[in-house]
Amino acid sequence: MTGPATAADLHDLLRLWSDTFPELIPPELSTAVAEGRVVALRGPSGLVGAAVCGPAGEDPRERLLTVVAGAADAWLEAEAAATGGPLGRGVDRWHVTVREDSALVVAGLQRAGYAVTGRSWGAQLDAEDVDVDAAHRRVEAAAACGFVLRQLGSGDAAAAHRLVQECRADFPASPATPAPDLGLDEVTGFAAGPGRAAFGVTAPAAQGRRLVAVTLLEVDDDGRSADTELTAVAADHRGRGLATALKALAVVVLLSRGVRTFRTGGAAVAEASLRANRALGYRLEPQWLTWTRAVGPAP
Repeated sequence: MTGPATAADLHDLLRLWSDTFPELIPPELSTAVAEGRVVALRGPSGLVGAAVCGPAGEDPRERLLTVVAGAADAWLEAEAAATGGPLGRGVDRWHVTVREDSALVVAGLQRAGYAVTGRSWGAQLDAEDVDVDAAHRRVEAAAACGFVLRQLGSGDAAAAHRLVQECRADFPASPATPAPDLGLDEVTGFAAGPGRAAFGVTAPAAQGRRLVAVTLLEVDDDGRSADTELTAVAADHRGRGLATALKALAVVVLLSRGVRTFRTGGAAVAEASLRANRALGYRLEPQWLTWTRAVGPAP
């Protein structure tokens, strides 16, 4: 039996989420339930599947779907209940993003008629794998060319925000990796901390001393891990190794403050970003695949 999820389903919903996606922190499921964006599939012994609906970018005709279930048949039934019910009204395309090694979900997607439309990657760097000397050399090489690499403060937020906005159109966008859309207040939060950090590259005097690269990171509450929110380099300064040098600086500085794990990711087509992270020793994880099914007329 399918129907809207209720607050009474939250415990089982969290259990199903953890079983289906052990590597993912669940979203605000209580909010999704309260907003009527979760369809529940109930069996004789309780919840056996659920589908969570959310936005997939700015087009309301495209929606992101996350289905959790313990069996393939339950996955298919929950998916059909969500896409064929009230949540599917006005939707032309459904997108589902999962890791490539999520066998049950991938099998369900194939049976439901979805096709892969995008790939993204995640990567991790552990403290014991950081080559600190090599990281310092990358920073020094950029500095030798007249660039200034440093941690940014709140006074740099406006310039950092401007650079991110200038580069926004160049970020590959997909339901899994939407283009960054940070406001000035959010960038200021990264620059001012606490729990966040911003690093930047200023061009030499002959090139205007303007901010030409920025990377923003969020540090977990325990101070032991950091996630890269974004890295942006001005179009006229790409291909010079600045992103790699800046990321190296961020790793060295945060490592000295107790961070032991660094995480990052991006779209598979962002080859420059992938190369920069590999150069620093980041270890690639299984790819994330975006699967899409069209249910209405082509846009």
